[in-house]
Amino acid sequence: SVQGAPGHLGSLSAGVKTFLEMFKTGDLAPGDVLITNDPWLVSGHKHDITVVTPVFLGRRLVGFTASNCHTVDIGGRIFSAAAAEVYEEGLQIPRMKLYDRGRRNDTLFRLIEENVRSPELVLGDLHAQVSANHAAAQRVLDFMRDQRLPDLEDLSRAVTSRTDKLMRQAVRKL
Repeated sequence: SVQGAPGHLGSLSAGVKTFLEMFKTGDLAPGDVLITNDPWLVSGHKHDITVVTPVFLGRRLVGFTASNCHTVDIGGRIFSAAAAEVYEEGLQIPRMKLYDRGRRNDTLFRLIEENVRSPELVLGDLHAQVSANHAAAQRVLDFMRDQRLPDLEDLSRAVTSRTDKLMRQAVRKL
């Protein structure tokens, strides 16, 4: 079922913004990868891990790629919906760097590995998210180079403007 997709995708934009409350753009560097599963900042519960990757064109931050994945396990109660409080849902990962300038945060990886029932699955999903973000970042950079875009500002304004116009047209039809 894809019923949860809008909730996950819709939370990514707001989720990325919460990372920028903690990490100023000057604190970010090529090779950084950020992570959290804080349900108040990103998706709906602790099983949903959000990974955010800053995208750099040279040394200049031009955007972010992000993914949210429902993991098979995060510790805590097996059926997290039965939890009486958020602490029973399992391990909470605050906004942190999973990779710092390309260096893996081994302490965080070990902490996750030691606090879940299925570490090979959880870490495998986490590595897949990091790889997916990296691939998306490369596609963004390839597009920017192909189109000779110095940044994504004009493109962002065009997409937002077109979306606004089409949405207003659709609402008027209703």
